[in-house]
Amino acid sequence: MFAVLSSLKTLKLSKLFVVTMVSLMSVYAQATLKLNGVASYKELNKEYYIGGLLLDDYISNPDDIRLYKKQKQMKLIVTTKRWSARQWQKQWQNNIAINNTLLGNDKGLQKDLAYFTSFLSEDLTNGDELVIDYHPNKGTRIRLNDFEFIETRDDALFNYLVNTWIGKLPPSREFKNRILTLHNDPESAPHKQLIANNTVVSKRRNQTRAWFGQTEEERVAQEAEEAARVAAENQKNSELKQKKAQELAMQKLKRRQAEKRKKEKLEQQRKQKLAKLEAEKKAEKAAQAKAAKAKRRAREKAAAKARAKKLKLIKEQKAQEAQLAQYYFRDLHQWKLRQAILSEVQYPAWAKQFNQEGVVDAQFKVNRKGIVSDVTFLDENTPEMLTAEVLRAIKVSAQKVLPPDELKGTQWEFTVTYQFDLLDSKQKTIESPTIPEHMMSQGGSYSLKAAGKYMQTIRERVIDAIKYPAEAIMLKKRGKASIFVTMDAKGNVVKVFERHASKHAVLNKAMTDAVERAKPLPAMPVDLGKDTITVDIEYEFKR
Repeated sequence: MFAVLSSLKTLKLSKLFVVTMVSLMSVYAQATLKLNGVASYKELNKEYYIGGLLLDDYISNPDDIRLYKKQKQMKLIVTTKRWSARQWQKQWQNNIAINNTLLGNDKGLQKDLAYFTSFLSEDLTNGDELVIDYHPNKGTRIRLNDFEFIETRDDALFNYLVNTWIGKLPPSREFKNRILTLHNDPESAPHKQLIANNTVVSKRRNQTRAWFGQTEEERVAQEAEEAARVAAENQKNSELKQKKAQELAMQKLKRRQAEKRKKEKLEQQRKQKLAKLEAEKKAEKAAQAKAAKAKRRAREKAAAKARAKKLKLIKEQKAQEAQLAQYYFRDLHQWKLRQAILSEVQYPAWAKQFNQEGVVDAQFKVNRKGIVSDVTFLDENTPEMLTAEVLRAIKVSAQKVLPPDELKGTQWEFTVTYQFDLLDSKQKTIESPTIPEHMMSQGGSYSLKAAGKYMQTIRERVIDAIKYPAEAIMLKKRGKASIFVTMDAKGNVVKVFERHASKHAVLNKAMTDAVERAKPLPAMPVDLGKDTITVDIEYEFKR
């Protein structure tokens, strides 16, 4: 059949005849498949399509279907009067996301899924037909109303899409059950008939091709070219089989020759081994003398290394103390600045008149001279009167509360939250930062080295538990987020609060969720001599 199509293309015979032959070839290929199951896809009691799963063999296990390497096919017949491109994208993206793992670094699959969920330029209507077909010699191909618009080399794309039917969260239990097992009941009868007999009219096929900018002549030429390609591929496979048989014969001859060489090599190795044993006896005496000398040098080297390690620990301790001090001075400045801002804010009279309420979350930068810049408000829907008042309070307070001389740097980024409530003017209490132990009296058994090691352990446990939210990945939400985690001596979490909030709430929540997943956290070392400890944890979400 492929040779006939190739000849027709070359001789430029009747377009109608070529289309007919290609269609017959497609029907013949599908006729070998069996209808494994058929079901009605609905959302909010509205039916969108009838879906059928076709396989070479009947299979009821979802894992076996995903691992199946023969031909497999998903067939969707649209039954709703109108299926909008927006609704199509929303439904497919949601169903793919909840039934599959994240894509990782497979850019090709990511690109194919993105195109599949967004390719529609017009609405689908009753009778439209979508076929998702995997063939071991071709990969995955997707056709809409007989027009092929996606082609891949493997079954990864097919499995991601079939998981929306047979995955952990299918449209419904009944839908999954009917796809995995073919039912012979009154409900299934019309669905089977629709899957088997649906025909897309020529006008609708032409409209579909027009979406993708393909003419009828181009489609016929494309299908004839594909038929020729498959014929050439079959010829190539035949030649490969013949070549493989010749290679097997050559491999047998090489194995016999290799066995002979192996015997000769073993005899040679035996003689070499005897000579080596004699040489080893002589070398052993020399090695013993050398080892004694090396042991003496090792002791001297270890002593020097211990001295260097002690000096390094002292240096690291000082560096950690300096870092903790900077954290404290920065947090102290932010705390004082927040206190001043909360005291400075006045509820705008006109905002009260208009019953305006809400939470203002502001993020801003301030330099050493108290000059404020880069002010942003996380919620753009907050009334402008309220944000304007908070902005005024920030600028006034920044001039009053200047950073301490001990704080290094020229500019810092802070956040502040103010609750405008007509019935309750009280604001959330902000606790002052805890002074690091090394900045207090030197009494007690507190060990900065042990504290630093313990705090690093907590950071690693929490960071390992962070999960980049799928929603944030899809919407390309990125940025840094940091939190403080206060724990008691037993490792119980006493409090979690934001240190520097991200502008994306979903990333802030991912940080606090990671603390919960990291539990139980290890208890503090006994030599710390503390009732509680606060650990700063920062993470950058990026892809």
